[in-house]
Amino acid sequence: MQNSSKNSVVQYGVYLAKVCFEDKPSVYKIRPILVLDSDKMLVAALKMTSKTNKTNYPLYYLKKWQKYGLIVPTAVRLDKILELRYSEIYTDKLLTILDDDDIVNIISNIKIN
Repeated sequence: MQNSSKNSVVQYGVYLAKVCFEDKPSVYKIRPILVLDSDKMLVAALKMTSKTNKTNYPLYYLKKWQKYGLIVPTAVRLDKILELRYSEIYTDKLLTILDDDDIVNIISNIKIN
């Protein structure tokens, strides 16, 4: 596990980040993301969402969303890994670190096309 610093994030940590809309890349929304991995330049992450009705993509519903301090039931989108720059992540906003059981379920169910 990594320590959080200016150019570092904690693996399997949930942070707030600027995530661009897929259909409008110049527009972004601040949303929670789950960090999968990072290097000196980029962070691989998954989007998190509370909007789970009418989805056309696979989701993993966090079992312990309340324990993690999330306000509403939240799911992790499993079909697209985001590549974010550190400047797009609020590295001082570590919201939580997921428990092992949620991490294992997410990793084993990622469905990248």
